[in-house]
Amino acid sequence: MKMILPLKLLMLITMTVFLIISGSGGFKFSAAKPFSKNIYRDRKEVTRPAIIGPVTSNNSGTRSRRFFALELTTIVMGALLIFGGTWYYRNNKRQFKKQILLQGLLDERSACLGQVTEERDWLIKEIHHRVKNTLQIVMSLLNTQLSYLDNKEALQAISNSQHRMFAISLIHQKLYQTESLSHIDMEAYIPELLEYLSDALDADERITCKLTLAPLSLDVSRALPLGLILNEAVSNALKFAYPGKDRGEISLILKTEDQQHYTIDISDNGIGLNNDMELPKVSSFGQTLMEGLTHQLGGSYQVSNKGGVSVHIAFKKDE
Repeated sequence: MKMILPLKLLMLITMTVFLIISGSGGFKFSAAKPFSKNIYRDRKEVTRPAIIGPVTSNNSGTRSRRFFALELTTIVMGALLIFGGTWYYRNNKRQFKKQILLQGLLDERSACLGQVTEERDWLIKEIHHRVKNTLQIVMSLLNTQLSYLDNKEALQAISNSQHRMFAISLIHQKLYQTESLSHIDMEAYIPELLEYLSDALDADERITCKLTLAPLSLDVSRALPLGLILNEAVSNALKFAYPGKDRGEISLILKTEDQQHYTIDISDNGIGLNNDMELPKVSSFGQTLMEGLTHQLGGSYQVSNKGGVSVHIAFKKDE
């Protein structure tokens, strides 16, 4: 914008000079003669001077002035073009240098941010890995402690604690083994948890687990309580539904009502609860834990005793 106004002004001055030079002396006007009746005579007097020398001399002078004006205009326009082109080149060169400098700064910042992000992700994965290793150490200590206990209830309590710790450690293991650092794929988590429980409780050969799982990815804060609920429900079914080495089947169905609401049904076809034991009065640490964790998820918890025990849990994906 700063360059356009001076260029327009110079072009206006140039055209004015051209008009002044081309117009000076090129045209002469004389006073009008009185009307004469002898039209033919007046016409001769007027037309003859148009053929003789003085007018011819005037025409050649006018041509030379116009030629000079054209030359001057060409020179000025050329100078303007050179000046404008030089200014445009220098201005664009400065702008280009600025763009290169800014692009270099942006690339440097992006590289620094990328490095910081990689280091952060590595640290988070390392934390999950160490938490998982720590829980494994605690499980090993509890397993060692079992060999020094004779009390059946104490042995059962420590065994249950080991299973709960595995359910938690498996969450952290999945976090550092996958790209996601905050979400757990429950389709991959649930089968591995059930395989561990079946092997730990010596039920893998006589009790089969039938899984029907809808795709579900949960944040760690919601995957942990859900993993502990599944651990309690499946452990109870494996331990108490089929006494005397009976064969049976455990069904686990995870389905979605919509993108936010999910339900889980864990059921068995075992002996069920005793007839003289009413469901509202059934109280154990495992059931209390499941009810509390379901409340933490903002969901509902129901137990039925028809053809075996069935646990129904409804919850939201997000808080």
